[in-house]
Amino acid sequence: MNNRQLGEYGETIAKHYLIGKGYKILTQNFRCSYGEIDIIAQKDDNIVFVEVKTRRTLSYGTPAEAVDRKKQMRYGKIASLYIKYNRLFENSYRFDIIEVYMPSQDLHTINHIENAFGFTGTHFFM
Repeated sequence: MNNRQLGEYGETIAKHYLIGKGYKILTQNFRCSYGEIDIIAQKDDNIVFVEVKTRRTLSYGTPAEAVDRKKQMRYGKIASLYIKYNRLFENSYRFDIIEVYMPSQDLHTINHIENAFGFTGTHFFM
């Protein structure tokens, strides 16, 4: 399994995990000129923008550490466009990261980090 396939598989695992936790998947791989958000889901009145990071090893740090300030700003722009396009102004929003650890093809562990980072207007925080 190459890295792209590993990432896609991790997103599938994350999607099923979220569904099992009562989330409704609104869209997967939402793309715009700023980039892509892996999963956009809803639970109650919360719109949740989910970045999925899948790794075989922790040699280079945790998957969440790959979501640096620059990526957070980009995700915020993408989320803002999604909110605008879908007129979801009355909802609450948050950014989650789901880490999928896959040391082998038949074994995986999920770490769901709710509110991994957030924003107020155009200001982001972690």
